[in-house]
Amino acid sequence: MKNELKQKLKKTQGKFNRIRIVFLVIGLILTLLMVLLKSIFIFSLIVGLTILFIIKVEFLYLKEIRRLKQLIEEERRM
Repeated sequence: MKNELKQKLKKTQGKFNRIRIVFLVIGLILTLLMVLLKSIFIFSLIVGLTILFIIKVEFLYLKEIRRLKQLIEEERRM
């Protein structure tokens, strides 16, 4: 059970790392596109939304990691 939880923890970390990378790449592409179009309003809107989404993903990541670590601790106590 303990090994399964550790594997799940590693898998969760990998999943969130992939999500971060994808959204950073999307953010960079959109940033370059908006710079080329010279639209400051759309540029700032997209950057703001990207930052908000990354923050949301980070909170979900931290919540899931805490939950898995708590399960590992409970398993260790038994």
